[in-house]
Amino acid sequence: MVSMEDYEHLKTMVVDRELPFNKLMTFLETETEWLTAPASTRFHLSEEQGLLEHSCNVAYTMLKMKSAIAPNISDESCVIVALLHDVGKVGMPGRPQYIKSDGRYPYSFNRELVYLSVPI
Repeated sequence: MVSMEDYEHLKTMVVDRELPFNKLMTFLETETEWLTAPASTRFHLSEEQGLLEHSCNVAYTMLKMKSAIAPNISDESCVIVALLHDVGKVGMPGRPQYIKSDGRYPYSFNRELVYLSVPI
């Protein structure tokens, strides 16, 4: 399980683009469900903070892979791409993409939003 300390550590790896990155992250953390959203409605990490855990897991995996297959790519680029690769799953400010469900699955898609597919 990834902790908030892990997430904060990943953010400190962004140095060259720190100001715009921190501005975006502050917006996501304060205006959207970024810190609490699930990663899906019923599949991987369909739980509170699932999206954050998934994104951090992707970042750590990407950092390991890049050292073996693409060492010239910066750690900073890996962190930015990995943390934000599913950012659309947070929805919009005040309108999360996934809402708690009373039904068969823990979350359902918020039908107040226009559905946009996330490429697999």
